[in-house]
Formats: sequence, C-alpha cells, structure tokens
Amino acid sequence: MILPNDESPTARADPYAAVNKADLLGEVNSNIRRVAADVDSDHETVWDFVCECGSDDCFEQVRLQLARYDELRNTDAVLLAPGHPLTKAREARQQAEELQEEATALRNQAQTQQRRSRRIADELDEA
Repeated sequence: MILPNDESPTARADPYAAVNKADLLGEVNSNIRRVAADVDSDHETVWDFVCECGSDDCFEQVRLQLARYDELRNTDAVLLAPGHPLTKAREARQQAEELQEEATALRNQAQTQQRRSRRIADELDEA
C-alpha cells in the first residue's frame, strides 16, 4: 500500500486540495456519527469511519466505537488510519491554531499583570 504524502500529483497541482478533501472527510465522519447515534443506542457497536488524511489514493477506514470517536473529536484530533500523516498544509494550519491559542493566553496574562501593576502603583501612591 502506498502511504499518502504531500508529493502526490494532487498536492503539487493544488496544495489546498488535500486540506479541502480532509475537511470534507471530517464532515462525512460527523454524518456517520450522527446516523450511528440514532441506530446504536448503547454506543457499543464498532463503526467504520473514513481516514481524514486527504490523500487522493487513501480509502482506509478507521474502526471505532462512538465513545472513542467522541473522545478524539473533543480534542480536535484528526481521524487518521495507522501510519497516515497529516498533510503539510493541514499540519501547518493545526500548528497555527495552537499558536493563536497560546498568543491569546499570553495576552490575557499580560493584561492581568498590567492591572496588577496599576493596582500596586495606586496603593503605593496612596501610602
């Protein structure tokens, strides 16, 4: 079996095609999950979801119970078949989202420190 990579003809022709396909596959999995929840009330059945690597030549399925699928989705994990890498574009987007979250946290910390320093300065002025 050939594992997907970013040197595929599709990735070279349109670097965003694999990302768009991966996003579409994520929607397919969400629909599978929705239908499965209606049919599988005890959530014990193992369901076939599709690999979200985005490679044109990937038709792998990932077998999961609904509870495990939900755990992965709650962590924003991408559903990949064993050995399948994220495309470089999707990996970069995921890294950018993580950096944005870190930047927001740092900005909030800085604002907290500014308010603290103003409070301390006001207390010193009053003394």
